[in-house]
Amino acid sequence: MVRLSETMKDILALGTGLLVLVIFSVWHPTGDFVSSPSYWGDEAVGVEKARNFLTYGRLDIAVAPDVLSLKPYATAAAGPLLTLPLAGFYSLFGIGLLQTRIYMLLWLIMLIGISYGLVRKLAGRRAALVSILLMATFSPLYANGKTATGDIPGFVALFLALYYLYARQWYVFGGVLLGIATTTKPSLYLPLVAVALIEIVLFRRGTRLKHCAAIVGGSLLILIPWMVSLVPRPDAYGSWREVYTFFKNPFPADALRVVDAVMMGDMTMLLHSTIAHYALLGCIAASAAWYTRARDDPWMRFVRFGVLYALAAFVLYLRSPGWIRYLIAGSFFLFSIFLPSLEVLLRERAWRHIFPLWTGGAIAVTLIALQAVHFIFFSWRTVSDAPIQDSAMVRQLVGLGETIGFMDVPTLASLVDSKQKYQVVRISGNTVLGKSPLAYDIENLPTYIFISANKFRKGENEFVAPYTHVLDRQYEKMTLSTNRYTIYKKK
Repeated sequence: MVRLSETMKDILALGTGLLVLVIFSVWHPTGDFVSSPSYWGDEAVGVEKARNFLTYGRLDIAVAPDVLSLKPYATAAAGPLLTLPLAGFYSLFGIGLLQTRIYMLLWLIMLIGISYGLVRKLAGRRAALVSILLMATFSPLYANGKTATGDIPGFVALFLALYYLYARQWYVFGGVLLGIATTTKPSLYLPLVAVALIEIVLFRRGTRLKHCAAIVGGSLLILIPWMVSLVPRPDAYGSWREVYTFFKNPFPADALRVVDAVMMGDMTMLLHSTIAHYALLGCIAASAAWYTRARDDPWMRFVRFGVLYALAAFVLYLRSPGWIRYLIAGSFFLFSIFLPSLEVLLRERAWRHIFPLWTGGAIAVTLIALQAVHFIFFSWRTVSDAPIQDSAMVRQLVGLGETIGFMDVPTLASLVDSKQKYQVVRISGNTVLGKSPLAYDIENLPTYIFISANKFRKGENEFVAPYTHVLDRQYEKMTLSTNRYTIYKKK
């Protein structure tokens, strides 16, 4: 009988998780690798920033040829850990949706690899294998992780931080990595440093102040320069207040938060299968953390951090307009600690003589299978190749020395050369970057105007209505307009 070495067992376990990940990433019943999920606004911001770093050396949105928005706080959701490597990837392989999807697949591979390594070191091979299979069969992983947003790069930085905090006890460097994770997706990872401090204050014995100071000091090495970089004019009080106002409520002005809906008696946004899934896993993890609260080893510190962050993530969800993606990082934590937590509960005095030792593993395999079935047959994911087709049309239409103006269509504008476009972009519903392409002087008007049919109608939109006289006098409608868009050409 062939006996496998420990290293070979790890290779097989990790390889199994990566194989599932790649298959589920490349294939989906509702679309192909590139068009599923659909290219969307938040993703377009990251692509635009990476493009402009190559063109202008700045992580910003281009609103006109050689003109940037100069409001970096408005696009902070696409952090440097996402956009700087993406710019490097574009410099090697070109700019496009296919390149973007491949780039994010590399991040997903790193996520699975680092998750396996950390859980393997702290809790063993079985727990690590279950954790990565739960991740790899989780449908929201692909809905969020294949798009160029900071969710996955931020979580990779977070798990590296926890490795150095709990496995190596390098608190300063762990704090630096927590700061990097925070800047990669602030809306998702803002509580990280606070969670690390709470875990130390509530559960650690001795040297609490020293460890807290080391984490805070390390994180501030990243967070202070980052915060300063978000302010248009750091020497002006008004700029700081502008940034504060944006982050105080980054949601669309007319958005109804989950907590407000619940207070009005509307429970719809809590009656979701993902919420039930999250709550069940959270209860298992929290119960196991309570039963083992006297332990102070690295694994239990990791579990406590995971439970605290999962709770913080749910609070973030409650104050959002029902955006389930706020729970994805918390779900990853709950997957990572699921099997050991479940086995802690099953081995308690009340249950140990009822359930056999293999019960925990059997439940984990069942959950993995159910997630896989949900992914294949029931997962909802938007699919569209319209941005690919439309951007190809625009690039063919706009010749050398010509320009085109976009009315809040970042998914298309981000795929067009920054030196050939004008655009106005609404971020989070409240902040506008740039101005209407029709608002420029006659000699500076773009050659073409692109108006998306599903968002705008001539005379009915704030970016078009004030300038209909310009559109009527200076432009003529082109025959290649479709039911998706209308294009005007300068007379």
